[in-house]
Amino acid sequence: MRSIPASLWFSTPSSLLERSAFVASEPNSSRSQRAGSRLETDTTDRDRYGRLLRYVYVGDTFVNEVLVRDGLAIARRYPPDVARADALASAQAQADAEAAGRGIWNHRALADAAGLELSALPADPPGVDNDDLNGEWVELTNTGHSTIDLTGWGLKDESASHRYGFPDRFELPAGAAVRVASGCGTDRADHLHWCMSNSAVWNNSGDTAFLLDPNGNIFDTYRYDATGSRR
Repeated sequence: MRSIPASLWFSTPSSLLERSAFVASEPNSSRSQRAGSRLETDTTDRDRYGRLLRYVYVGDTFVNEVLVRDGLAIARRYPPDVARADALASAQAQADAEAAGRGIWNHRALADAAGLELSALPADPPGVDNDDLNGEWVELTNTGHSTIDLTGWGLKDESASHRYGFPDRFELPAGAAVRVASGCGTDRADHLHWCMSNSAVWNNSGDTAFLLDPNGNIFDTYRYDATGSRR
């Protein structure tokens, strides 16, 4: 998932950890195939991966806005592509998807995972990120009262290329925390490794960490801005 104009990302169904794509793709397809659909360009024609960046309209319906409001996408501001930023920001505020349990934030996760949360993520550790991939990490804490088996659970960021799956039969005891570093190394009970070989995972300008349950549902998020502050 990468951003399209005025900070809207969509995912593509490439793995179990991209389950949210299937949720988003069906409504998007049905809307865009109706008569009167059109694409609108902002300042930037393509993203750095060569993909077209467009606003989508079906008649008078702004599809990007609807997907954000329905909890099927996240809106984020990426200048200079801000022509529809206000509308998308308003849709994001209306969504309150995590509290409402709509869209990809529908909490059908495992009942025995209560207390599992993303607790820390240093946005910009000292030095050059790509020179010390283990200098950046995301922390997962079990604040509950029982051990949680993380088999099938995963992490991802807002991109389409950064996905991590917890090792089979990895358990997180009650009150314990585990950090998942971006680089390679020897896994321990309190320290796991994403093992990215050529790039950092977390964007210094702001990003979102997603914790996904074995069914692909988003169980928790950790969203931060360019200052490193959690949002």
